[in-house]
Amino acid sequence: MGNILFVLVLILGYLESNKPTAGEFGEDVIPLTPDLVQRAQGPLYFGEAAAHSELAEMLPNAIYVVSDRTVRARFEFVDQKMSEVSELTVFDKYGRPWINADLDEGKMIYSRYTGEYQSDVPVSLLDDDGDGIPDVMVDWNSKTSFVPLQEFSWTPMVTDVPSGSE
Repeated sequence: MGNILFVLVLILGYLESNKPTAGEFGEDVIPLTPDLVQRAQGPLYFGEAAAHSELAEMLPNAIYVVSDRTVRARFEFVDQKMSEVSELTVFDKYGRPWINADLDEGKMIYSRYTGEYQSDVPVSLLDDDGDGIPDVMVDWNSKTSFVPLQEFSWTPMVTDVPSGSE
């Protein structure tokens, strides 16, 4: 019995001495970039489409960010290596596509819904040149497209400046 305990203590000592050290970031944290570290646990989770599902066939190179069982973002990659993001979709609080960015072409689509239970997009704004200003508005109900008449202009707001913020 003494020999078994001695061997067990040796094995545990060996395993403990070969355990990787946590370093400056802590045990559950992995450095991602010089300024970012991985969160050990949090409200966001990453997922992918189930194997052989319709979603996996449509978007085979996509990773999803999920919170409270609702998809919050989708990252589509160029290939299965998943080293280069080609498209990003951000979803609203109801899990509906809200902003879609084609990173290869620099195009963005902003979808606007009128109610929380509406699943069809009534209006989309398209930014074809990636400058952040919509170039086309599409009304999907009337199937009509609109272009802006002039450049966006700004006018000062007529409000009092809060004290202490000068």
